[in-house]
Amino acid sequence: MEIRLLTSAAIAAANDIVMRAYQSPSRLTELERYLRLQPDGWFLAWESGQAVGLAGTIDYGDFAYLGLVSVLPEAQRGGIGRALMRQILAWLAARDCPLVLLDASPVGQPLYQKLGFITTDASVVWGRAAATHPPSAVRPPMGGIHLMEPTDIAEVVAYDRPRFGADRTAALADLLMSHPRRAAFTRDAAGCITGFAIAQPRILGPWLADDVSSAAALLAWAWALDEPPTGMLVPAHNAQAAALLTSAGFAVQRKLAHMRLGTGATRDRTTHYGLASFTLG
Repeated sequence: MEIRLLTSAAIAAANDIVMRAYQSPSRLTELERYLRLQPDGWFLAWESGQAVGLAGTIDYGDFAYLGLVSVLPEAQRGGIGRALMRQILAWLAARDCPLVLLDASPVGQPLYQKLGFITTDASVVWGRAAATHPPSAVRPPMGGIHLMEPTDIAEVVAYDRPRFGADRTAALADLLMSHPRRAAFTRDAAGCITGFAIAQPRILGPWLADDVSSAAALLAWAWALDEPPTGMLVPAHNAQAAALLTSAGFAVQRKLAHMRLGTGATRDRTTHYGLASFTLG
C-alpha cells in the first residue's frame, strides 16, 4: 500500500471511494472545496495501481477537523483506514497542531478510540420530515436580517472566530462564493451581529446564533429560499437547537460521536446551531 497526496487529477477516484464507502450521492463539489482550502492535507491510499482509501483534514491552526475517512467496501478491514489516520496525524503533528477533532460513526469510532481519541459530545443529523413546517411566530431581531456580501466577511469572521474557536476566513469566503445570496446574518438594535447562516444545497450550515430568536429568524429565512436546505448537523450540547428544530417538525436521523485528540481548550458549541460539514466543523 502507498499513500500519496490527493491531487485534482485523482479527485474523481476520491469521489468514487466516498460514494461507495458511504453509499452517498456525489461529493465532488465538496471534495473540490476541501482541496482548495487544504491542498496539502488530503491523502489517497493506493493498492495495485488503484485508489482504495481517502482521508483529509482542514487545519485551522488552533485545531484541525478531520473528515471523510473512507475505504472501498472490498478493501475494508485491511488496515487502510488506520494507515491514512496515522499519515494525517503525523502531518498535523509536524505542523504543531495541538488538537484534532472529528465526528465518528459507530463503525469508525473504535478505530479512533484505539488512536487515542476521546468522545466529548455528539453531533446530530436532523432532517425534514412529513410534518416539517416553517418556524412559527418568528420575530425578526431588532436590527433585521441581511444578505451576506463579500464585503461583510471580515465582520462575520470577527463574530465567528471566538465562537468557532479559530479563524476560518478562507472557508467562509469559499462557501459564500459558492452560494451567493444564500448567506445571511442578523443584527441587534445596536447593529451588532447576533448570528449568521449559509444555506448549502443539502444542509443549513454553518449556522451560529447567540440566542434562539436569531437562530429561528435565520431558519425561517432559509426556509423561504427557492430550494431550502433539507437538513442540519447540530451539536448535541445545543439544547435550544434541538427544541427549535423539533418545534418546526424536523426529526433526528442519526448521531455521531464528536471526538478529540490532543490539548487545547474545550470549545463551547452552544452557539452552533448547524455545522458547515463534518469536515469543516
